[in-house]
Amino acid sequence: MKWQKALAEKLLFFLTMTIYLIRIPRLHVLLPTLVEKLQSVFKDSPGGIFVTSPFGFKFHIDDNFSLQTLLTSCERATLRLLFVLSKHTNTFINVGANFGYYALAIKRTNLNKNVIAFEPQNHNFIKLKSNALENDLSIEINQVAVADFSQKERKLFKYRDGNPGMFTLSPIEEREYIFDSLVETISLDEYFKQEIPKSLILMDIEGGEVLALKGATRLLKSRSLFICEVNSLMLQAYSSSSKELFELFKEVDYLIYWIDERGVLAVQPHDCPPIHEVILGRENGANYLFLPVEDCEILEKNLKESLGFSFGIKTLLELSTFHLPRLSKRS
Repeated sequence: MKWQKALAEKLLFFLTMTIYLIRIPRLHVLLPTLVEKLQSVFKDSPGGIFVTSPFGFKFHIDDNFSLQTLLTSCERATLRLLFVLSKHTNTFINVGANFGYYALAIKRTNLNKNVIAFEPQNHNFIKLKSNALENDLSIEINQVAVADFSQKERKLFKYRDGNPGMFTLSPIEEREYIFDSLVETISLDEYFKQEIPKSLILMDIEGGEVLALKGATRLLKSRSLFICEVNSLMLQAYSSSSKELFELFKEVDYLIYWIDERGVLAVQPHDCPPIHEVILGRENGANYLFLPVEDCEILEKNLKESLGFSFGIKTLLELSTFHLPRLSKRS
């Protein structure tokens, strides 16, 4: 059994490294088969297994969900963007941290970086804390949901379909969901009671992004850098919209880019639906980069030189054939 466990750890390391370096078409289609083939190994291993990621930290695998999280967390373009952008800030804030893949990656590649994570769901929080302890990484971990105001108890729901890690304070009525737990909420203004320096924020909270940003005025005033998931259907469940999300940033002079995981940063036009929805459909979510206008020129230059990113609006044909070059050097 020991050799099977060691083999599985090596195989998963190779697989995650391949996913990071090479874009695998239709990975979401292949994923269920990969999970099914590999799940027997960690099921037969007491306590699961720890897989070393491409960035040197160990990630605990002990069920289907943690395996799926490992194989899908690495959004290649987003992760590479984070590495470059983190050079320009001292603090990384991960809102909706799940098991902590992004928080661990940023901390592991820069031990001096101040990393703060928010994850309200109890199972995810325990896994996140366990992963940080296993890697001896100092991450400030908070078991609270980020919203527009602080509240002692609020209902958290889980979708029955889709990603098993999708938890939300306000579910889409048309989808099947169940009550998960009562959680505490906090606004980022309440958490950071004083003015803070420019930070890098990654926010993926299943439609709660507008609420969270309304309670994050200090971070906006500090001209922080943001990456937020945009999913119109989930935003609507919170009585908000992608238009409202974009306007929040435009009002304080930010430029907006769609992060196509194939390696294109496309400028989001004014008075236009999210670009990714035009190409991929409204039911899909995607990450968007929000940069202060005064930082755009230097950061665009840095991204082009470091990662070979393309900027501007691409045609559908160009988007379908573009491949992100390998990252030759990490920060």
